[in-house]
Amino acid sequence: MSYCRMLLNDTLLNEDSFRNGLRESPVCDCDEERESVSHFLLRCPHYEDIRNKLQNVVDDIWTSAKRKGHLQLSDSLLLAPTQTDCITKRMDKDIKFAFFQFIRSANRKI
Repeated sequence: MSYCRMLLNDTLLNEDSFRNGLRESPVCDCDEERESVSHFLLRCPHYEDIRNKLQNVVDDIWTSAKRKGHLQLSDSLLLAPTQTDCITKRMDKDIKFAFFQFIRSANRKI
C-alpha cells in the first residue's frame, strides 16, 4: 500500500499532507527540507542506517549480476518497475524486495 501511495504522490509524508491541508508544514521532522518521497527515500538522516543497508543490498545485487561500477539509489530505481540493458527483471524484483524491507524498517506511516 505504501508503495502505491508513493507512486501516486498521495502519501502521509509531510509534503503531501500539507498539500492536502492535514499538516501545518511540509518540512520533515529532521528540519532539513520538505518531507517528500524523494527526501524520505534518499536523504532524510532519520533513515540513514536502513538506507545504507538498502544500498548495500542493491550493490550486492549489482555485483552478483557481474556488473561493474556502482548503482546509485534513485526514485526511479526504487519506484518505477524497469527492465533495461542494465537492470534485468530479476534484479528489479530483488531490488523491490529490498526496498519493501526498507519501508517496513522505517516504521513510518506512508
